[in-house]
Amino acid sequence: MNMPPDDDVSSFSLSLLRKVPKSSEGYTTQNVLAKLKTPKVPDREVDILTSDEVARVMHLFNTHTEIGARDLAIFALLIDTGMRASELCGLRMKQLHLDQGYAIVYGR
Repeated sequence: MNMPPDDDVSSFSLSLLRKVPKSSEGYTTQNVLAKLKTPKVPDREVDILTSDEVARVMHLFNTHTEIGARDLAIFALLIDTGMRASELCGLRMKQLHLDQGYAIVYGR
């Protein structure tokens, strides 16, 4: 079997390939994919905003408009909690407890 070098195979592709033996039971007597090694995925470097940068961004929102106030609330929620954008987009009104000052977030 011609396989590309380990560097050219993604972890996702390998996870899919590892499922092949389960679906091909009875067609082969050995697991030809057992020796595949998952490539090391380097940690992504994350840029972190300083307190001054956060303050400058927060002053950009025009809180005299509904959209500006909404956008500031979104930004503050993301910055203060560290939640992912997808988690924020998945929030429903029943998860927000504005009077008590908290939200229930279902993340991964």
